[in-house]
Amino acid sequence: MLSNKNTIIFDFDGTLADTMQIFTDVASSLISEHYGMDKCEARKMYLKTSGFPFYQQLEIIFPGNEKNKIVAPIYEEQKLFATSDVELEDGALEALKQLKEVNYNLVISSNNFQYNIDKFIDNNNLHSIFDLALGFKDGFAKGRNHFDFTIKELGLEKDKIVFIGDSLNDYFLANAENIDFIGKVGTFKEDDFKALNNEIPIIKKISNLII
Repeated sequence: MLSNKNTIIFDFDGTLADTMQIFTDVASSLISEHYGMDKCEARKMYLKTSGFPFYQQLEIIFPGNEKNKIVAPIYEEQKLFATSDVELEDGALEALKQLKEVNYNLVISSNNFQYNIDKFIDNNNLHSIFDLALGFKDGFAKGRNHFDFTIKELGLEKDKIVFIGDSLNDYFLANAENIDFIGKVGTFKEDDFKALNNEIPIIKKISNLII
């Protein structure tokens, strides 16, 4: 799974931290309240567009709707409050330490805002674990921006990198840049990933990376 790789790039929400159910609850409630969409349908649409910043998700679901600029900041505020004490999933820290001990470069790449990623690193004392912790800023997003920055900053070759994510859009981002991908089940099922590409390696926990 990690054969011939020296760098692992991790998505954050739903991959390293079990936050996606919380985010889905917050988003579906807001979408239902402000746009009149059935909450079950709102959950479905939120998950379908997961992997993008929320304001971009709203533009995909409700193109050009003037409410998008109002609802997106409310979501970010409620999301921050709901996940103020988020931690790594069980068993992940020990697995990351073992990967670091055998000299893997470890990177976070998230479309969560940079200040949230910084807070997570600080609160969990992970500065010695991750070589880079990249969040979303204007013009700097998960996908090509983060991949190119990581390659340049760490002096990497693209074929030595693998990206691990929990959303179908994470696969599309990796595939578009010819980056190898591992799917982490949770937000989506194994069958959902396999429907895109039957060759996608799958893990259930970060600790599955340790053989």
